[in-house]
Amino acid sequence: VTTTDASGRYAFPRVTPGDYTLRVEMSGFRHVTIAGLRLAVNDAVTNDVVLPPGSLAESVTVSAPAGVQTRAGGVSLGVDGRNLEALPLNGRDWTRLTLLAPGAGATASAPVSGVRFSYNSTTVDGVGINNERSADPLAGASPYSGPGLFSTEAIQEFRVITSNADATFGRGSGAQVNVITKSGSNALRGSAYEFLRHDRLDARDFFNTGPFFDAAGRADVPPFEQHLFGVTAGGPLQRNRHFVFGSYEGFRQERQATSGFTFPNSDLITLMPGDLGRFYRTYYLDRGLVSTTTGPGEFRPLTTADRAAAVAAGFPSRLFDGDAANGEAGTLLQSTTSPQNVVHDAVFLRTDSVLRGSWRASVRFNDTRTRQTGPQFTLGSPIDLAIETRDSTTTTAELVGALSPSQLLEVRGSFTRASYLTPPADGVGDPFRAIGVRDDLGILVTPAGTGLNSAGFVGTSSFLDRQDIPQLSVLHTWQRGRLTLRS
Repeated sequence: VTTTDASGRYAFPRVTPGDYTLRVEMSGFRHVTIAGLRLAVNDAVTNDVVLPPGSLAESVTVSAPAGVQTRAGGVSLGVDGRNLEALPLNGRDWTRLTLLAPGAGATASAPVSGVRFSYNSTTVDGVGINNERSADPLAGASPYSGPGLFSTEAIQEFRVITSNADATFGRGSGAQVNVITKSGSNALRGSAYEFLRHDRLDARDFFNTGPFFDAAGRADVPPFEQHLFGVTAGGPLQRNRHFVFGSYEGFRQERQATSGFTFPNSDLITLMPGDLGRFYRTYYLDRGLVSTTTGPGEFRPLTTADRAAAVAAGFPSRLFDGDAANGEAGTLLQSTTSPQNVVHDAVFLRTDSVLRGSWRASVRFNDTRTRQTGPQFTLGSPIDLAIETRDSTTTTAELVGALSPSQLLEVRGSFTRASYLTPPADGVGDPFRAIGVRDDLGILVTPAGTGLNSAGFVGTSSFLDRQDIPQLSVLHTWQRGRLTLRS
């Protein structure tokens, strides 16, 4: 409830997104009711009302006209709950829908309106969930695996502002993503879902010629099985006073991914001197990744210029004469497979309470755990795996209320703990320890300019990140005439 000023202006400084009915009354005039007003996140809408003369006992009811955006000058895209349910969304990751915003790039890592994606800022219920250290957009979320920090089913709506966001947002010069989560109501509601993907339902890619084959010897699709499942539930703890909403989402994936790798062949490895030669012999020859001049894989001799340079440098000419029959230094192109298995669990819980007068309070908790087993460095040999672990826990509390008909106070606090670790699945191993490779540091050899793939191991202390992110915000809004002051 609010009162107009002497000029007839009125304002509701903070309204939760949803559907509303506006009723305007004044002595000596018929009251007017506007039904079906729809307010989305970040909307700043003006609806002017004309009261016809008459008695308060008389009424005029009209359907809501399209509101006029008089204050929000940003370029943006709003996605509500109906669109979240209706739009096709691979993996049910709501962040993919941000790519539909004006000025957004084709991928999650593409620039937005010319600004790098790491400068984007995401807030959930008024609190930031940004990664404060790396280029990954969200703290604790993997850009490569798992659906997200919490279920898409827990989102009421969100808006992506790609240009001209107001100063309330701050922090990032890129896109501003403002997310509103669902809350409970007097009605008890819930949902359950399961999405399945399986290699038996997939067609073979035209360019897939192996390394998986059916009983008849024809190339077959790689093994793949994926399950995305979850439940949501919401309702009253005490009618009209206290409400609760929660969700759980699980993601399971077992997949064999095919890749092409270029390795040095046995003759080229035997020519490598010193520590590099010892490492390459241990890495490739002793473990059977490379066995002969021409295999396993497709043998490719060095270029004519490289062979001439090697002979001029004093290397044996027979290994650079282009004849593989008597030994030839070159490379091997192998088509290999490695697992990309993911176990992901996300829990979300929110409570809302109506306090005295206009004061409202809410508490939100979400916890996400992701484990992915896959190749180290996304390069190197197919038998060296790492276990990527990403965990994120956030607790948020909010208190909102009116100090007066023209003043609103919003107080929010949150604490996020996010960690990221990618240790090797099987350790470095004794043969590599014997040549000086340390478990904690690992090793990575990248032969730049040669076309060869990197070789090495992540160490037990590599790629370790832990963030503790406390936040506190106090926002005071004062409406006076045509002016709105926020501080």
